[in-house]
Amino acid sequence: MRTWRSALFLASLAFSACSGDDDDETIGARDAGFSRDSGVAVGTDGGDDAGSDAGSRDGGPSDAGASDAGAADGGTADAGTRDGGPAGPCTFEESFPSDGAAWPAAWTEAGGISVSDVVSGAGRFLPTKMTDPYSLGRMATTAGCPFVEAEATFSFRFTQPGTQGIGFYLRSNGGFLQHSTPPGQGYGVFLENFRDRRIGIWREVDGFEIETEVPMAAPVEIDVDYRVRFRVEQIDASSTRLSARMWADGTTEPTEWDVVAIDATPQLQNIGGGIVLDTYSTYVPGDGQTPADLFIDDIRVVTLP
Repeated sequence: MRTWRSALFLASLAFSACSGDDDDETIGARDAGFSRDSGVAVGTDGGDDAGSDAGSRDGGPSDAGASDAGAADGGTADAGTRDGGPAGPCTFEESFPSDGAAWPAAWTEAGGISVSDVVSGAGRFLPTKMTDPYSLGRMATTAGCPFVEAEATFSFRFTQPGTQGIGFYLRSNGGFLQHSTPPGQGYGVFLENFRDRRIGIWREVDGFEIETEVPMAAPVEIDVDYRVRFRVEQIDASSTRLSARMWADGTTEPTEWDVVAIDATPQLQNIGGGIVLDTYSTYVPGDGQTPADLFIDDIRVVTLP
């Protein structure tokens, strides 16, 4: 197992640090055994309120989020207007050009990584064993931009979908759950196929990850490239709209969001931050199991106009 980076990296990456006690409890298990939390409201496709509360694991913090996110957004979006079009005031792009090499220098292993290299023009990253019965690794970058309001697009590919998940965080302080100082913080989208869900919005506060999910519309297929769009918008001084959708690469991007949430977590409002990427596996190295290859590519993050 590789050890994660020292506090020197985390201090340089953190745009803002959340407060809270750092205990010995390992947080972030994306399993079926989580409790309910009312911090985020969800709208799906047509903008309807899905009625699903956020799930929190291991006693994570809760807050008073706004409601009726679907009505706030209407469930539709300007598909493609910020993907490949004019760049905003700040743009970060990563296409992993060097096969067989390590990830480009902008990226650092924040923790839990067993392999991070470039294969066939895509970034491959595999997790290592955590305390709980799952594996989670995290790559991080400051991206050269203190992204506050931003939209990210990227592609990913699972090679063993029934065991894998991938996460993409913005407004991140570069922390790694509760294994770092400061603990992890940010807003993320998580794509998975090991439970009966496909795409969800997450927030991380004091190293605790809290999820809002929607039912899986279709399974993620093996060795198929998928595209994801994830938008983070500050809608007023105390709340942020988070929107995400996914589609098979080469098909037409939908005009509706798969999931929309409005969150009012105080520590995550009006702050800048970097990017972190999570690689997840239900397999645990050392227990006769090896996490399958997971790939990410064509990352583009732009500030919203």
